Amino acid sequence: MELNQRCIEILQVLRESDDYIRTTDLADAYGLTDRAIRYSIDKIEGFLVRNGFDYLEREHNKGIKLKRREGLEEFIDSFIGSHTPYKYYFSSEERFIYLVTRLLLAESPVSSEELRSKLCISKNTVLKSLSIVEEWLRERNLTLVKKHKVGIWVTGMEMNRRKAATDLILQTITVQDLLNYLDKQTVQSKLISLLIEELFCQVDLWLLDELICQAEAELGRKFSDKAYCQLVIYLAIVLRRAAHGIDSLDLQVDNMKNSIEFSTAKQMVERLQQESGVRIAPSETDHIMLYLLGADVIKSERSKMFRYQRQIRARQDRLYQVAAAMTDEMEKVCGMKFGKEKRRIVEDLTIHLRSAVYRVKYGIAQENPAYDEVRNKYNEMFQRTKQAARYLEEYIKEKVDDHELSYLTMHFVAGMERAKRITHDKTRIIVVCGTGIGTASVLAYRLMNEFNVKIVDTVSCRGLSSVPEDKYDLIISTVDLPGYEQSRYLKVQPFLGEEDYRRLQQRLNLRFPSCYQFELSLVNRLIGIVEKYAEITDRQQLQYEMMYEIKRHNEHRMERRFVYMLNDLLTRETIKLNLSCADWKEAIAAGTALLEEKKWVSAGYKEAIINNFAEFGPYMVVAPGIVLAHARPECGVRKLAMSLVTLENPVNFGHELNDPVKLVVTLAATDNETHLKALSQLMEVFMNQEDLNIIINATNKDEVIEVLKKHSK
Repeated sequence: MELNQRCIEILQVLRESDDYIRTTDLADAYGLTDRAIRYSIDKIEGFLVRNGFDYLEREHNKGIKLKRREGLEEFIDSFIGSHTPYKYYFSSEERFIYLVTRLLLAESPVSSEELRSKLCISKNTVLKSLSIVEEWLRERNLTLVKKHKVGIWVTGMEMNRRKAATDLILQTITVQDLLNYLDKQTVQSKLISLLIEELFCQVDLWLLDELICQAEAELGRKFSDKAYCQLVIYLAIVLRRAAHGIDSLDLQVDNMKNSIEFSTAKQMVERLQQESGVRIAPSETDHIMLYLLGADVIKSERSKMFRYQRQIRARQDRLYQVAAAMTDEMEKVCGMKFGKEKRRIVEDLTIHLRSAVYRVKYGIAQENPAYDEVRNKYNEMFQRTKQAARYLEEYIKEKVDDHELSYLTMHFVAGMERAKRITHDKTRIIVVCGTGIGTASVLAYRLMNEFNVKIVDTVSCRGLSSVPEDKYDLIISTVDLPGYEQSRYLKVQPFLGEEDYRRLQQRLNLRFPSCYQFELSLVNRLIGIVEKYAEITDRQQLQYEMMYEIKRHNEHRMERRFVYMLNDLLTRETIKLNLSCADWKEAIAAGTALLEEKKWVSAGYKEAIINNFAEFGPYMVVAPGIVLAHARPECGVRKLAMSLVTLENPVNFGHELNDPVKLVVTLAATDNETHLKALSQLMEVFMNQEDLNIIINATNKDEVIEVLKKHSK
């Protein structure tokens, strides 16, 4: 019986709930249509019944519920934790992730028979999947080699190989997966089970966890969950690839070999060699040191930080001075004083800069998942931070990219929120964040600024278990917390969306700072008018909601939104050239697949576009040879995105005048505004026949990118 990853996840959700769950809630959670979620539920129900268990309980207006009976829990655990006796069908995305990981970590050629057997697929499916893998590797300067009777392997620079493996695995394995494996020695996904098997065949995960915890103690820092995952995965890859050695990148790290980070990295390597029996090249220590230097922290023990500030001489003192100079600059350009919070801002910023300096200097990419929200909600603060960052750029002699700037912006936003807050001592809150100190600070001080709460601590998911339960009243987390009852925590977005506010208002007392007295007075007058004509059942809740709407309206009116240009959306990763598609449906699938891979749209988005064609005809074929494929935001769009695909052989979409189609542009819009500038620039490309011909006939992405850059003014 087929159960894919989504079905297993939904089965786990049903298992963990003691109450009915609405199918609409499941559809929203997974970004699917009601029809798609019902299809998954039917598959789960059929699977349970065929294995001797009961049908799901269903109740109108309540939803569905797992019917408990003896042996069900053990059966689910057995199925999830093993590969047999039930056949699991991997999706095309899951096959791709496993194949890439297996080949990148392999120490010798891998046979197609091994891959076929592991994934339970045919030889033809293996070959078809490998063609997608080959294109993905080529874009990362790696080559897939296939040789009869020898096998399949990857060639290219070792650092390119490791970076590709690390990036892909980090998109798949979360800190919760690693913690579940440490705790129960099982995971909820067959794919993750395979990846863990590949990663940790040379060393136990428990040893890596112990080494990282020891490093945190030695360095006086608590790494974010994301940094923890990066370190675990990179150390596992080091052991898998130790015999091949790291490429020489002329790192110029001799001046850092007296640092505590180098000493810690050296101890980690010595212990790894001792426990695994694998010889690790000395240059690996340099790279592990850079990972430690570039790792995001959720917390730093200040006493330890300043103790080894003195130990490692003027270099660290200079960094503190850079943070102080940036903070002084922000006070000037913002026209305000941080007051008592200034020292805290400088100290937190210094903690962040310790890792940011090495990420920038050695090109360790660090994407901020909240980047778009920072640019949309705090673009003015972002521009001011960019101005203040000149002190950092002068210090490291390198340009700071926009993602690092957005992290710095979050520190100053948090500091400004703290400086404005009114001191109070109410509900005790633990903030759990999976990324870093900047994101945690923004969330913590936004909570303090708008609710009657006291922030007891900010911790990572890993660090939560060490906090005594009597020290807090509620956990507010940006990540799921398996094992914690819903009565004990709330999961929210770092920047608190409308739904987050609604749920927080139900659990906490919203407070209105003095700066909102005018709005509060207006709300009370409006409520007085409403009371003349209608009965108000919950006056305080109405007051909260009206205040929130006025506040949100004012923020929207004042903010300067980030304008997306065409080349912001169409990048090397969202362009594919000369694909072979049998028909128009395959062409649509090729365009949406680029966005699905990045998880910017759900699988339901492709279905919505195809349904639009079926219902309304080929209206999206906007010009001869061009289709602009799109659907509504609620059909599965998670982020504003765009892809561009050219076809090797044109296909017909059924348009009388504009067929056949050679160029497929897929647009995923989140609203009616943010994509308009990029869309107008795309229309300019369509109207410029010379530039359009370059794109349609391009054989490499650089040609396309040059045209897009020309129109992105």
